[in-house]
Amino acid sequence: MSKLHTAVLTQDPISNLHVCGYGPGGRLGTGDEATRFSYVCIQGGGLAKRRVAAIALGQDHSIAVCSSSEVFTWGSNKHGQLGYELPETSAQDTPLQLTPRQIYGLIKKEQIIGAAASSLHSAIYTSSGLYTFGKNEGQLGLMDADARSLEIQVIPRRVGVSILQHQIQSVSVIDRATAVLLENHEVIVFTHYGWTKVPFPLDDFGSNAVSNDFFNRHHRQTKHICKITSGGNTICAMSSYGEVFTVDVPARTEAVPSNKSTTNPTKARNALPRASKVWSIRKSHMAAIDAAVGQDGSVLLCTASGTVWKKEKRANIKVVHGHDAGNVAKPKDYKFVRVPNIFGAVAVRSNAFGAFYAIRKDCDIMKDQIVIGPPTLWKIVFDLLAFKDYNNLGNDEDAIESQLRFWKPAIKGPCPALIKSALLSNSNAEDDFVHISRRCEPLSSSDYDIWVTSNVTDVRLPIHSLVLKTRSKTLRAALATFTDTYYFSISDVLSLEYGSDGQICLQLHGADFLTIVNFVLYLYTDQVADVWRYTSKALHLAPRYRQVRTELMKIATSLDLKQLERAVRVMDDPVESLRDDFEVAFHDSDLFSDADVVIDLADGEERYAHSVILRSRCPFFEGLFHGHTGGMWMADRRQNGENGQEAVRVDLKHVDTNVFELVLRHIYADTAEEFPEPKFPAVRNQADRVYCYPR
Repeated sequence: MSKLHTAVLTQDPISNLHVCGYGPGGRLGTGDEATRFSYVCIQGGGLAKRRVAAIALGQDHSIAVCSSSEVFTWGSNKHGQLGYELPETSAQDTPLQLTPRQIYGLIKKEQIIGAAASSLHSAIYTSSGLYTFGKNEGQLGLMDADARSLEIQVIPRRVGVSILQHQIQSVSVIDRATAVLLENHEVIVFTHYGWTKVPFPLDDFGSNAVSNDFFNRHHRQTKHICKITSGGNTICAMSSYGEVFTVDVPARTEAVPSNKSTTNPTKARNALPRASKVWSIRKSHMAAIDAAVGQDGSVLLCTASGTVWKKEKRANIKVVHGHDAGNVAKPKDYKFVRVPNIFGAVAVRSNAFGAFYAIRKDCDIMKDQIVIGPPTLWKIVFDLLAFKDYNNLGNDEDAIESQLRFWKPAIKGPCPALIKSALLSNSNAEDDFVHISRRCEPLSSSDYDIWVTSNVTDVRLPIHSLVLKTRSKTLRAALATFTDTYYFSISDVLSLEYGSDGQICLQLHGADFLTIVNFVLYLYTDQVADVWRYTSKALHLAPRYRQVRTELMKIATSLDLKQLERAVRVMDDPVESLRDDFEVAFHDSDLFSDADVVIDLADGEERYAHSVILRSRCPFFEGLFHGHTGGMWMADRRQNGENGQEAVRVDLKHVDTNVFELVLRHIYADTAEEFPEPKFPAVRNQADRVYCYPR
């Protein structure tokens, strides 16, 4: 930013410079002197088909450094700040360059990497050299015998090499000074025909106010100055910790006392006043990440949290009388005020006349940065199983050793293998499952909504209707029919009806206790407790185990559970089909017939979903439905509905429907990039996990 115009660089490969502002004087580089109230791309002059890597704006001129190191300038050449001579005409007193023109001479073979500009002079630099040109008021860094008598330096001239002994990191200029940040983090200021190495109070933290994480993270390297900027008569520096310092450059006097001469390096340390710290941090999120100098030396900065703060005068300033009346304002006369309504700021720019820009980065997520993690749907669904913790072995090592080896699972912790082991080794398993079911009574006190039972056992197991629907197309249709008729049955296989206690029951006709457990276990885990494999180890139970196998094949055939039928019939491990079933079911409208959540999206669209899967898969919905209160604040709304409706409404009207559809599909089916939307039932190659769909 400058007083009268502004420039923006984009990531375009060419023609990436855009300017707007006051046109008279040619400072915009558009080829005319018309004022532009919106940004226009500069494609004329020497910048045609070039990419600009750095841009610097003076009050009446502009400097562009291309990615190929060429330097172009345009605008007013009143003080020789363009780096070349222009012919003067009688029609205009000030020579103007209306389009970008390249600077030649000594810098043609240099690798120029940056530029800076004030209203009087310009500076361009390489990693090892600084060149200045323009009106000489002691800020060009020229300190030879003729420096004081030189009024204007027309072409770029290199500043003394002996002073800049380290590589240059950045340069910032104002009318009174040229400031250079070196790679060793020293700041050299050229002013008053000399130079000064500016010390900054970079003392370590003396308190525990800053978080230990922030402290440890930044102590990996020594605290140092990492950025300089300037404006008006103020030079501003920012440390790697996020502190901000300022140095005010005084006006040059005609008669400089010998003890403050800056032409003598031994006395140059007194050329500038001491730097003062204007921004200290107490918490890591308040560390400054960018700073700019505004009107009257006011500092503008943005913090790590994305907020923008501006230094302003206090409304009530204490008036000092007596011998201190002529002193400059004290630090307490100023305060930092947060600029309202700005969030997510990553940089700030300002000029010395009250205007400023805050650059906001709305989102860090780019297309190539979205990474889908490994599938977790199996674990999430297994955690919903009512008897996932069933294991009679516990942590007793002696009990484990006493069991037969083929009963001992290799995996510790809740898993289908432990459930299988417990079923095979515990003669009282049926009584255990009766107690498990009692803990879930009534269903309204839990997330479960259907009992799975049989007419030959007292065991009934709680199950989610969502799981029933996703695993079987037949059950999806059955539950949709049950919603209208309150009854559904498949002859000699199952019936779906309300029990005497008013709760929904899925009764498997004539099914053994082990059949019920295997049926529910398969729905949640893709696994079965294949007791029929161990008839030789328990001969007295062999007829029962064979009957369980027969009953499971009958149920699997009736409900179109092909993988369960295959596992039982050929006595093979079931193929994992959980994700496939969820993916196919997601595109069936019958799945959402009993949804308990309605999500309002943009453009008046709405989407139905199940709170149990939303809460399990997404932290946002977990906090919404459960949170610190354990779901108590949502209890009445979930029980009675909102505005007389059964489903709870969630307002996400700021989210596009197509975007949320992708998110919801991933929540339900772990869908990733390699998993296309199916139009036909999927056939998966288990070996290489490639999902194939017929044309």
